[in-house]
Amino acid sequence: TWALQISPLLTLAAQRAPAGREAVAYAALTSCLDLGDEASQLTTSALTKALAIGAPPVRSWQNLPLLMVLASFAKVLVLPLLAFVKPLPTKEEASEAGYDSSASLVTDTSQPLLPV
Repeated sequence: TWALQISPLLTLAAQRAPAGREAVAYAALTSCLDLGDEASQLTTSALTKALAIGAPPVRSWQNLPLLMVLASFAKVLVLPLLAFVKPLPTKEEASEAGYDSSASLVTDTSQPLLPV
């Protein structure tokens, strides 16, 4: 399901990548996603430990709602970064730059995508 969730993002990255560099864009994107996933896991485990969330008698579930609020708030913190995302070029800008907007991402259609 992870691959299905990010497929629109991968398509956008492939379209934005320079011709012939789509694989580099995919690798960079998946590396960033993996790094973000690791950072999220480390942050969540640190918060869980700091809030003493867990099974009694050493820990309790009393602070679980606070952890859920903090996790929800953390998702909103990345929204200001959207200001740094450049919009896709218009068709006129793409044609001036030499990008063929009608080109498919799959260049060789004579070969099947998957081995038979």
